[in-house]
Amino acid sequence: MRFRSLLLVLTLVPMPTFPLVAQDYYRDSAPQLDLPQVGSGPVSIAPAPPQVDTPMSRPASGGAIPEYGRPAYDPNDPSSAQNPDSSYADRYQSPPPAASSYRDPGPAGPSAYAAPTFPDSGTLPPPPRTDRLAPSPLAEGEQVMVAPVTDPVESPAETSNDKRAGWAEGRASVLSAITSRDPKAMLELLVKFGVPALMALLILLVAYLVASASGKFVGATISKRLDITLGKFFGKSTKTAIMLMAVVGVLGYFGIDVTSFAAVLAAAGFAVGMALQGTLGNFAAGVMLLVFRPFKVGDYVMIGGNEGTVDEIELFTTRINTRDNRHIIVPNDDIFGQTIINYTHNSLRRVDVVVGVSYDADLSQTRRLLDAVARNVDGGYSDPAPQVVLNELNSSSVDWAIRVWTHPAKYAEVKERIIELTKHTLDRAGIGIPYPQLDLHVIQKSAQQQSKAG
Repeated sequence: MRFRSLLLVLTLVPMPTFPLVAQDYYRDSAPQLDLPQVGSGPVSIAPAPPQVDTPMSRPASGGAIPEYGRPAYDPNDPSSAQNPDSSYADRYQSPPPAASSYRDPGPAGPSAYAAPTFPDSGTLPPPPRTDRLAPSPLAEGEQVMVAPVTDPVESPAETSNDKRAGWAEGRASVLSAITSRDPKAMLELLVKFGVPALMALLILLVAYLVASASGKFVGATISKRLDITLGKFFGKSTKTAIMLMAVVGVLGYFGIDVTSFAAVLAAAGFAVGMALQGTLGNFAAGVMLLVFRPFKVGDYVMIGGNEGTVDEIELFTTRINTRDNRHIIVPNDDIFGQTIINYTHNSLRRVDVVVGVSYDADLSQTRRLLDAVARNVDGGYSDPAPQVVLNELNSSSVDWAIRVWTHPAKYAEVKERIIELTKHTLDRAGIGIPYPQLDLHVIQKSAQQQSKAG
């Protein structure tokens, strides 16, 4: 029934007024329509009263329509808003008509207003009066605050979806070009993906060269001004950091989300770290060795029975080269928990050689000869002065100690020279060097004594 009524009304209303009539119909949401009488005069459509009475539906003072903001058309009023004969100023600036022009539904129903009517000429209704929406003039000192217009920002989810779509499109184009074996498609594929891949390789190559040069420069500078150990460590760290930044940049160039990649690496690192607690102990010990530096690269040390020259100190292990050219790798955790003997930490080292002479030798002569050996040995220092000390009266010899100061790097060489020179000096003086002797006494018994013992 409602649909038939609407069709009948639309056939009676001129076509230019159709949009407003349809809009008014859907806006009012009336349950039924009162069909107008067909005649030569204007058509008036009045919806049934709404079911809910609200203050906004009642007519305002002066006859203004709350929903439309303008009075209904009155053919007898030349200043009516819908009168086509009135001027523009009359239509928009004239005061609204009296409240008597609105239909009063009475006390039985809620307040309603009379729908606007239109003449037979078919003119479009004017727009709403703008003077009612105009803001009041600003008072003195007031300012108009205008919100800044900002560009829309894409969310991380939208960016990630765009990247996934790009990768999917790229895979589809690659598969299509390979399966079709079209030379033109292959060429386009090479230009589209080969050039970025070539650029990525070029970036990695340049980054490797820059990282190598930077690592060498940093290592040489720190080794020269501070320490060789720190120089090697910071040189490798600089090279690794530059290469890592280059790899991350290349991944970002291809649209890979490096933030999620870093999160995955962090989680994997945590899991591996929990599984390799001993390795973390070595790492912590390596950091402590680098901070406190009980020895450095080039020092001659003894660690846990291993004696040699320190070749390299890393975060997890320390490498030592022995005198017989053995390369020993010691975990840092073992080093930090044991006693460390550093022979080359100081600039001087004393060489002690113990010599035993016969009890028949004269003490004064022996002291004079050994003192000459200590002062004339090559590589020994005169300051501090060398010493010859009567060390011990042994079971078979009188022991003397020759003490000579030298550089730590010449320790073995100076010790060998002292022993050699001492032997030649004592031989020329006729002083013997005793050695342990075993006297064996054989007692033979007679036959009579053996028979008695038996």
